[in-house]
Amino acid sequence: YWELSGNYNQFAGYTAQQIQTGFRGQINVLRNYSNVVGYDLINEINFPGTVTVSQGVAAMKVAAPIVRAFTDLPITFSLSVQAASQFGGAWPEAVAPYVDFQDFHYYYFAAANNPVPDVTTYYFGDAAANPRTPYFIGESGIGASAGEGDQIERWDGAGALAGDSRCAGAVGFCLADFGAAGSGDYGVYEADLVTERSWLAAAFAGWPS
Repeated sequence: YWELSGNYNQFAGYTAQQIQTGFRGQINVLRNYSNVVGYDLINEINFPGTVTVSQGVAAMKVAAPIVRAFTDLPITFSLSVQAASQFGGAWPEAVAPYVDFQDFHYYYFAAANNPVPDVTTYYFGDAAANPRTPYFIGESGIGASAGEGDQIERWDGAGALAGDSRCAGAVGFCLADFGAAGSGDYGVYEADLVTERSWLAAAFAGWPS
């Protein structure tokens, strides 16, 4: 689910049965694909200005048990990380009881192009929240309008996270553009799936296998 009309607390007025039917239908479509490793139930539940922590918790209390009732795969609620400190703080704490892994979407420029120290400081370094689940990088990147240099830097930063021994995995986001220039042109390929951004292909090739 994406933003749910800004009303996570009540799931935009859907009943529990409707929520269950929706999640079950989506999972049934995906469950037979061997490369599906888990489910992100609400995309970027902490997206700035969209929902409060308490509203997010209310939504997770509804969604998590519904989904766990009919799948054994891990679940998560992804978090948008737009500054180093967002690897820690209220949102990872709120999400932790409901997830099997933290799904971070890496969207800032780290010092020395290496966000691993930030994860160490803000996620693993918070003694009040240890032990920590593994983390996963579900999204990253920046649009082509930012220029080759910024795109490479963002992909290299995500690659550094992918190489961290505490990282459960990372998605190269994304294969092809999913929207217009300035908003969805993140792809290794343009929308035609033919025109390659060679600098991104090279950056992705440098990620650990």
